[in-house]
Amino acid sequence: MMRPVCTTLKDVQNKFRALLPKDAILCGHSLNFDLDSLKMFHPYVIDTSTIYNLSGFKYQKSKLKKLTEYFLGKQIQTGDSGHNSVEDATASLQLVQLKLKNSIEFGDVILDTNLTIHKTEACNNSTPVHKESSSPNTKQTKEEGVAVDDNRKFFVNMSDSATHRSFFDLLNEHQKKSLVIDARSVIDMYSGEPGQRISHGSDEEIVSTAQQKLYDNDFMWLQLNSFHNLLQTNTDSKEADIQKCLQTLDSHVGTLMKTIFSKALVTLILTGRDNEDEDYQNGMTLVKIS
Repeated sequence: MMRPVCTTLKDVQNKFRALLPKDAILCGHSLNFDLDSLKMFHPYVIDTSTIYNLSGFKYQKSKLKKLTEYFLGKQIQTGDSGHNSVEDATASLQLVQLKLKNSIEFGDVILDTNLTIHKTEACNNSTPVHKESSSPNTKQTKEEGVAVDDNRKFFVNMSDSATHRSFFDLLNEHQKKSLVIDARSVIDMYSGEPGQRISHGSDEEIVSTAQQKLYDNDFMWLQLNSFHNLLQTNTDSKEADIQKCLQTLDSHVGTLMKTIFSKALVTLILTGRDNEDEDYQNGMTLVKIS
């Protein structure tokens, strides 16, 4: 197919320069690959792979197909013959127009973690509704002795968002049973979600209930709060009290691990202590398949 072609890279570059003025703005998806292939540089670019972010990670790009489905309510790249360049270019331009209609934060969960973007109807001219989340800020003061729950609520409980779906809705959709065992302040956050919720005031009660309900559920979330409560209610805790609390916490985790059936995925999350500036340190996540 390429045998009769005699066009050189320099010919393409010259043609490209002739077609576009110097102040043209290039719009597309992952244009760096095109410019790298052309061995060209252009100072004015709007790239939909960088102005939108669905992952929450700065350097992780979303596919054009996924962005088009979420924000334009359309399906592209569905055929077996490969990408349609006209279809891809049209989708990119529509995504750029949508971004310009709203704000620099629109469609980017890193820039605006309070963003709620409702899913659109599957039609070519559909436009999503952009609004700020109306959910109350659940962060409370240290004096109240309540854990900071802002990020957890955002990333887990986003049932009406185009960028996120409620984890509990996904479990329910696949006919999986879920259970959350935690303090009342956390349980109340998920009152509208599918699945079972049980509140307890002590780690002993939480562990006991978890043992009883383990085999009745496909997913279980529980939080042991004794160490957090010790630090919040008694800022002058002695080292001996801290060590005793940590030993008890370790014992509770061991008890749960002995109860868990085989072929279960266990994730232990240690959020780390917060200092006076509320920065989290010494966090750790441990994962095991029993």
